[in-house]
Amino acid sequence: MPRLSPDGRTLAFAAREGEFRSHSAGFELRTMAWPPPEAGHGSATLVPIVRGFPAATDGSSFAGLFGFHDELASLAWLDEATLVFHSVAGATKSTFTVAATGGGEATGGGEATGGGEATGGGEATGGGPAPPVVPLRPPQCEGSVELLGASGGTAIVQCSSLRRPPSVWAMKDGGEWTCLVDVGSLVEKHDAGPHCEQARAALRELRSARLEKVRLPEEEGGSEALCLLPAGASRAPWTLKIHGGPHSASLDSWSVEVALLLASGVCVIQPNYRGSIGFGDDFCAALPGHVGEMDVGDCVALTRASLAQLDESLDPARGGAYGGSHGGFLTAWLLGCEERALYSCGVLWNPVVDLPAMLGTTDIPEWVSAEGLQGDAAGADATWPVGAEDLLELHRRSPLSVIDRVEAPALMLLGAADQRVPHKQGRSWVSALQQVRQRKGAPADVTALEFPGEGHAIASLEGNAHAQQSAVAWLVERLRGESNAS
Repeated sequence: MPRLSPDGRTLAFAAREGEFRSHSAGFELRTMAWPPPEAGHGSATLVPIVRGFPAATDGSSFAGLFGFHDELASLAWLDEATLVFHSVAGATKSTFTVAATGGGEATGGGEATGGGEATGGGEATGGGPAPPVVPLRPPQCEGSVELLGASGGTAIVQCSSLRRPPSVWAMKDGGEWTCLVDVGSLVEKHDAGPHCEQARAALRELRSARLEKVRLPEEEGGSEALCLLPAGASRAPWTLKIHGGPHSASLDSWSVEVALLLASGVCVIQPNYRGSIGFGDDFCAALPGHVGEMDVGDCVALTRASLAQLDESLDPARGGAYGGSHGGFLTAWLLGCEERALYSCGVLWNPVVDLPAMLGTTDIPEWVSAEGLQGDAAGADATWPVGAEDLLELHRRSPLSVIDRVEAPALMLLGAADQRVPHKQGRSWVSALQQVRQRKGAPADVTALEFPGEGHAIASLEGNAHAQQSAVAWLVERLRGESNAS
């Protein structure tokens, strides 16, 4: 993802000194003169790694440059002196600009502790303080701002939130914003039959929804959840919708599934457990070696905190869990953990359920070791390949180890061509649950849907729509029964 400035004199790129175990981490933004004027001329840190919590989690405070899928690839030159990029900042994907200062001598990695204004913080290793990292946001846009492209002083961004569908904006001439496309306005103006009126009514209801944040104390890890509730919700059903990764994030950005659940009267709690990106590098780096424990505990604690903070809105007797990939791993754990009575049903989308079995079948076997093993007492990383004791530890951290406790109904969604989390993972969980329940003399209430030719995301238009609609309809059917609460 290196980016050469328009005048061809400065190279900008993301970097991180030393090794890192997980598939995502905080990075520095570095620059260097190009071509290098002499041998050994190094790069300078323009934006340091942010270690601590951001001052705010609404996208107004820079939380660090995180590498996950497209974030690093978004880096672009807005003009010859300014870089622009998006990254996860708290519970948003947000776009930022920073003035490029040119290359300097490499003197080691920069570092910022977080907790300040929307700046990089710390010091730039080229000499002097790091330049401010400034949010780039159209007026009156809530939620996430994703960079689509930039060149010649013009930036194109997409704005959306859990309550508003996407709109596309252009900024030019140093701050003049123009709205190019607004999906919500198009729906309001379009009239092609009764379905359009239903869509307009759904969007109006979504705009009136209530968005709350629930956060655990920093001494308990500082995890946070976004809670979206229909206007006037009273003792309503809810689902804990868990992101995968695990080094990803639950964002305040447009989600068809969340919109469908809300339109059906189901509240949605989206947790950002320790290991999520956008809350500082220390928060992200806390999870490796502790999966099946720390992340499960955070999800349970956020569930309980949400039920307590929103006690008049949420019905504690009508809650479910829903997640894909590592979110499916956590859903399987929640259905079998000590606090499983909180969750009356669960949807698992291509879940990891058996870490030892993943080692020989996934296309990322190093992920299993990095996330599931802690290494030795001296702090060294876990060895590869793993040994017999490591396999036992991985089994202990797998939700398959608590399958005998699962009693809640479950829906399994599987991509038959998934190479990341092979569908045999989900199949083995379903088979084990059926056998355990049979031995107990009670049938297993579990349904599995397998999508031929589909991969990890079940990404085809038809397959994805079928999977999402199946998940939402199944959850709504099981959660919208009469409340048992007094």
